[in-house]
Amino acid sequence: MELVKTRTANVKSSMEKHMLAKVLLGAVTGDIDDLLHLKKFLPAVQDVPGLSDYLRKLVSDAKQRTGSALLFQRIGWQLNETAKRKMIENFLYSWAVKGSEKNKQIFLEEGNCAPKFIVLSPTMRCNLNCTGCYSGLYGKQEELTEAEIEDIIIQ
Repeated sequence: MELVKTRTANVKSSMEKHMLAKVLLGAVTGDIDDLLHLKKFLPAVQDVPGLSDYLRKLVSDAKQRTGSALLFQRIGWQLNETAKRKMIENFLYSWAVKGSEKNKQIFLEEGNCAPKFIVLSPTMRCNLNCTGCYSGLYGKQEELTEAEIEDIIIQ
């Protein structure tokens, strides 16, 4: 019975991921007004809390021409269809939907709130000099050991 539940959950996750990709691909064109069309999909995803919350915020950002809408506008201009689909499926779905579910589960079980996003720079050997980047403030010789990286991830 547990195997059936697991397989059913996997199929549901796969369908949600593909549905999100299909819906967003049609809206991520580089024209911010195309994001406003996502509003019509909100009733279909109302039972998926992370996804419905994220799409609602994205529509709001598109109306105001701020936040995530500007990111999706740029993604629409710069990425090809395959890259957009992978970004939506692997980042957005995993982060907004599954990550939200996992965060709630951790909070209920342990009382802890897991961060939604972490930046880990194992090395400072970047040879770029981007405006506003924090890595230019550190010496190039500084880097984390594998044990330190593992410890950070476990924490």
